[in-house]
Amino acid sequence: MTAPATSPRFGRLLVPSDIAVAAQAHLKLWLVPFLAEVERQRGLSPRTIKEPQSWEVASEFSKFDASKLPSLVVAIDEITGDPVRDGQGEYSAVFPCAVAAIVAGRTPAETLRNAEAYGAAVRGAMLYHMGMHSPELGIRGCKWKGESYTEVDVKDRRTKAASLVFFEIYVPDVARDYVGAPLGTTPPVDPYLAPDALPTVDTTTIVTETP
Repeated sequence: MTAPATSPRFGRLLVPSDIAVAAQAHLKLWLVPFLAEVERQRGLSPRTIKEPQSWEVASEFSKFDASKLPSLVVAIDEITGDPVRDGQGEYSAVFPCAVAAIVAGRTPAETLRNAEAYGAAVRGAMLYHMGMHSPELGIRGCKWKGESYTEVDVKDRRTKAASLVFFEIYVPDVARDYVGAPLGTTPPVDPYLAPDALPTVDTTTIVTETP
């Protein structure tokens, strides 16, 4: 993941999809090792459960490529609770994250087995040092909040299902108080100039009087 350019004048202006992309990047590295371990623990032969064929970052789980299953979809929801402000004016927040694995099978039992295996693997992978591959986001914690298993399409309930695993991701430096006037006291004439081209302070005139 490429770190977004951050100006010391403006600070970081994080968007939720930054976190979703970071979660996806982490899962792309660690999901298959955990999926392989699920197979070992369940006494299954290697690669019994198919590896992910498609990856999505989305705002809803109804949109996925049904022609490429298993499909992994990551979504970030609204911030949980009030952001926390520290003594330096920096805000941290908790972002709900949901990971859906849409799977297929030849029988209802096989479909459920695949969904449960993916649920366990996603849970393990997300709790394994989430954020270590996205240091630019500074993610400091990932908490498991639960999971569920559901039919994807009532017209095809025997062959497709999904595991939904829910997490809370703790992110520092989501926003900050602007102490002083790092951008000056009036908006720039050309806001599209690079931040380094903006004046540090406005020109002022100081008049002193002798008593």
